[in-house]
Amino acid sequence: MKIFSAHHRRVFLQIVAILWMICTLPASVWAQKILPDSPRNLVLPDSLGEISERYTGDQDEGWIILIRNGSSEPGVQENIAAVIDYLNERYGLNRVMIEGESGQTSLPESWGLPNIREKNMLARFLLESRRIDGSVYASLFSHTPVFLTGAEDPAMYTRAKEALNQLTSRFDFIRSSLSAFEDQLAYKKKEQLNPDLYALDSALDIFYDNQETEDFLIKLSRTFETYQIDMDGFPQWVLAQKAYGLKNEIKKPNFQSEIKRLEKAYKKRFSSFEEIVESGELTEKRLEHYPHVWRYVQWLELKNQIQLQQLQSEINTAMQQMIQKLSRTPSEEAFSKALIDYYHVRRMLLLKAVPEDLSYWESFQQGPFSRDFNADDWTVIFTSCDDFYSAGRKRSLRFVESVLKRHSQTDSLGVLAGSFLSNQILTALRQKGISYLYITPAQVENKTQPDLLPYEKKSNVIPAEDHPVLPEPRYSVKKTDRAFIESLRILIRTRSLYAAGDHFDQTAAARSPMDP
Repeated sequence: MKIFSAHHRRVFLQIVAILWMICTLPASVWAQKILPDSPRNLVLPDSLGEISERYTGDQDEGWIILIRNGSSEPGVQENIAAVIDYLNERYGLNRVMIEGESGQTSLPESWGLPNIREKNMLARFLLESRRIDGSVYASLFSHTPVFLTGAEDPAMYTRAKEALNQLTSRFDFIRSSLSAFEDQLAYKKKEQLNPDLYALDSALDIFYDNQETEDFLIKLSRTFETYQIDMDGFPQWVLAQKAYGLKNEIKKPNFQSEIKRLEKAYKKRFSSFEEIVESGELTEKRLEHYPHVWRYVQWLELKNQIQLQQLQSEINTAMQQMIQKLSRTPSEEAFSKALIDYYHVRRMLLLKAVPEDLSYWESFQQGPFSRDFNADDWTVIFTSCDDFYSAGRKRSLRFVESVLKRHSQTDSLGVLAGSFLSNQILTALRQKGISYLYITPAQVENKTQPDLLPYEKKSNVIPAEDHPVLPEPRYSVKKTDRAFIESLRILIRTRSLYAAGDHFDQTAAARSPMDP
């Protein structure tokens, strides 16, 4: 007696086949995860960098992850790649908007190649010789495809680039002249500033040069206490001071030990410390025996409330009040305020500016130090500088428009941008009520191998970390996919990384930033 008819057997076998296909799907299909509802719930491993700012807006249209691209150093670019890869694998981030491009690619051919030894060797070589950046490196090995999408307006980018070239052609003169001026300025400071103002100026000089907010606030907070200056008008400063104070109380060896114990206790429910923190279950009661983890959780809560641009504004206001408090004569006060104008303009001249630096340009030109920059060369430089930042602002606004347009079409969007552009984006997102994370990848020393240096194809402009306002890619990301495949074949055939690199130069080099 037949239990199944021929038809039933066919249906049964089809069901078995479908179940087998599902069970044997690659892990990447099952590993897809959705982004948290709010940036507040996302935690980044310390080894990759830090979340510098979080903002939860009132819009329900998804959110943006902004990754700061502040250096072209291979070690930093490797960390940028690690951040993108982490967000792709853990949260499903699959699109990153980049500077210097107008098209898009996911490197489909190169990404589809198996991760053989030669592929890894070539990608590492291209990264360390600065032929590709962190976004391309991440796309070559990402868990799922990552679309790199250019957000530039070709005409505006070209105009800004022309102005940049005018300025960078005189960059050696700018640096040497500023160095000579500051040598003279050092004597004037000692002559005209009282000891308290002199100490304040020394801290300001370092702060405006490297923007190390944490050390600066800790030092200045002591001065505020000494002179009994009211801090009620600076809520972000007070918040940041508490956050940095908590951070300094976290002892790393104890913290790491507590993490291991915590992961062991939660291993049946969570696979990592980051997941435990994101769950929101780490209350003070549960962390009674984990004091350093509890400080870390409190520190995160405080950091969630810090708004970088408002904090910067408070710092500028506080410095004006501090100078007024410490000055003994009107001339001392005027000289100190002129120094602050100079520090902002110095950032502009060295192409390290953020948008708020531009507001000091007019007062500097009307101040006492402008007489030291009256030579014809400086007139040309100031004109070029003004042209560049004017073109840069217009280009940045168009870039921001592209980001907002793309954001309305997708749930998760990453943006890789320098500090100048990042500030413009953050301002626009806040105005629109769009939630975001601002990630600063870990800063590391240059990992470039010494034997690669002679083969590095150097640009004729200053390195990207010196002009984060407008990076100038030397290779078209749209050509990278085919160039990488061909270069890999040459590597396999010749066993020479340098031959492969030379071919990559010929096939991927961009004749212009918008080269198709």
